[in-house]
Amino acid sequence: MFVAERGTEKRIKPVNDRAIRRPWGVWFVFLFYVLSSLLILLDLALVHWMTESQIPLTEAQKGVANAGILYLVPVMINVTAAICLFRLRWTAVPLFGIAFAVTSALCWFWEYAPPVASVIGSILILAAFLYAIRLKRIGVLS
Repeated sequence: MFVAERGTEKRIKPVNDRAIRRPWGVWFVFLFYVLSSLLILLDLALVHWMTESQIPLTEAQKGVANAGILYLVPVMINVTAAICLFRLRWTAVPLFGIAFAVTSALCWFWEYAPPVASVIGSILILAAFLYAIRLKRIGVLS
């Protein structure tokens, strides 16, 4: 159990000199980004397999196939930010900010990005970014 000091600073201090535990939100963000990145990598592998085996692709799948490494850049940034957040490092804050900027730019300017998924993805990254800022402000991230 942890208590926050009341006064000028709102820092989380361990009770009875125990180590600080990860908040449940950190676990949720970490697992979400790891599982979603695995699904994206599976999607890329399936699209690559479909192009190699001459199976006809939809327009969206052709866009994913043509994007290549550009499709993986936001995924790598998000996973790196989630790992930093899981390790309770302050570097998660700027990484989530960069991930939000890159993902938003790609989603709004890439013609094959589905509009609903783009908005939902941007909102989720923004929520993780704001959560990391909050954790840094209260002293959980070091």
